[in-house]
Amino acid sequence: MIPAITYAYENPELDIMDRQPRNAKRDFLVGTKLISFSYLQIGMLQQCGGLFIYFFVMNDYGFRPGTLLKLNNELGYFPKDTDVYNPNLPNNGNSNYGNIQFKSQLEWLATFDGKVDVRLFYTERLANSWSKCRWIEGT
Repeated sequence: MIPAITYAYENPELDIMDRQPRNAKRDFLVGTKLISFSYLQIGMLQQCGGLFIYFFVMNDYGFRPGTLLKLNNELGYFPKDTDVYNPNLPNNGNSNYGNIQFKSQLEWLATFDGKVDVRLFYTERLANSWSKCRWIEGT
């Protein structure tokens, strides 16, 4: 759809059939100017925009940007299903804290670890590492 829209707004080239074919040894389709523009300028803007949106959305779900750094490498304790996060309780309410059987790394890409409350899993983090989630479950 987008390429069709760009063709609609592009000016017509009336002499396109009168031109000689391009010289493949001299007239390159992709040159240094195009590569530097697409990778160094536009690519960097897209990367910065993507990281900004990542941190913005994760902040909406209660992950402060500073908390996300190096979070994947930390070990934690898997909480019980009945455990509820409470920063006033010891170990934030994780009753499996200290039990070596439940110590592991959280698989962020696996669906079976998707229901784990990370505030309970990463009990080493301070309570101010997390913010309030904007999206309340069930609404």
